[in-house]
Amino acid sequence: MTDLSTTAAEAVRPLAVVTGASSGIGYELARLFAEEGHDLVVAADRPLAEAVQTFESLGARVDAVQADLATERGVQSLYACIGSRPVDALAANAGHGLGHAFLDQDFDEIRSKVAKIGYEAMKRGDGDVVAGMGNKLQAAMAAVTTESALAEMHRKQAEPGSGKG
Repeated sequence: MTDLSTTAAEAVRPLAVVTGASSGIGYELARLFAEEGHDLVVAADRPLAEAVQTFESLGARVDAVQADLATERGVQSLYACIGSRPVDALAANAGHGLGHAFLDQDFDEIRSKVAKIGYEAMKRGDGDVVAGMGNKLQAAMAAVTTESALAEMHRKQAEPGSGKG
């Protein structure tokens, strides 16, 4: 959304679209994009005013969409906000964690670290991001497990109540 007072350099800033940007890893990813000179389209199903203020303080021009991206209406709202602008990066991070053990950890440290690992991998063009020995072992096992067995494991993990210990 440029006006006559916008310089040519500002007009060609890259655009990053970040979902789930109101908090957590999505917030950290949007912050990293803003720090690296991207303008932002941010989306979340929660209020975004404080996040937008932070991203703008880092120099980003920010458009915010508060919508549930699990609905067609929410997706259409985000799509309309992007319009015809070219998107240089998409960080699809909408959703809420449901596990219990993960939440017992120092979340501020974790979200910052996870966001940084993923962001740097995206910039390098890595196809997969796997951090930690346990995750690396799971990724290695997935590479040699049949697709039908993986599908069954994922189905079981997605069942309601499967995250309870």
